[in-house]
Amino acid sequence: MIARVEETGFQTWFPWSRWEEATAGAPEPGFVTEERKRSHQAFAGLPLELDPLFKKYSSFTGLDRLKEVRLDRASGSVRLPDPDPGSILLFHDRSGSHLTIPEPLRAAGVTVLTVPELWDHPREAEGFLRAGEPREEKFRALNSALFNRGVYLSIPDGLDTPVRVKDVTVFTRPDEGLIVRRVLRPGRRSRLLYSEEVYVTASVAQPRLYSSAVDVSPAEDAQVVYLTVHAPDSQ
Repeated sequence: MIARVEETGFQTWFPWSRWEEATAGAPEPGFVTEERKRSHQAFAGLPLELDPLFKKYSSFTGLDRLKEVRLDRASGSVRLPDPDPGSILLFHDRSGSHLTIPEPLRAAGVTVLTVPELWDHPREAEGFLRAGEPREEKFRALNSALFNRGVYLSIPDGLDTPVRVKDVTVFTRPDEGLIVRRVLRPGRRSRLLYSEEVYVTASVAQPRLYSSAVDVSPAEDAQVVYLTVHAPDSQ
């Protein structure tokens, strides 16, 4: 089965031409596109190396249906949940990314940027694109090439206030593909509690794709807790 997947090639299902689909409605500068292209070239050339546990407990049945997944944006959005008091809320759905950040955290220097607004900040954008060895592994390179959602977060050094982030992704379309790249930069002696949560509004027969790449680089004496909650059915 592994040989058959290798022969078919993920690059057949995710050719470079899908870049236009992933960025539709979210224009980007040329330097971003060039970084994406280099990542896609790496993705096409890297071998498919699966963790032994993945091969033991997972199945490749129907994996070729990933070519049916849509990466473009769509109109309409899910009703945003109320943010927890004092917390940052990030919400990704078919229409894009939505951000709510308390004013005291913003005033204290906490920065949260989402794609495509991130491209208006060249220094942060460069750090976002090159973080975490984006071309060292096949699926990470795919994420770096075709991400259609992105988050960059930085916390200043010495911030006494703990920063809590609730990052929620909700699938509403039956054939939806959400590829999310997150880069987190907690400063010295800062404290960050980050929860990544994924939900669907209904179970469907069509394939869906969720890809998450996270690069966390805490500064000296920073404390970070990263939690994940994935609920891939409507229950």
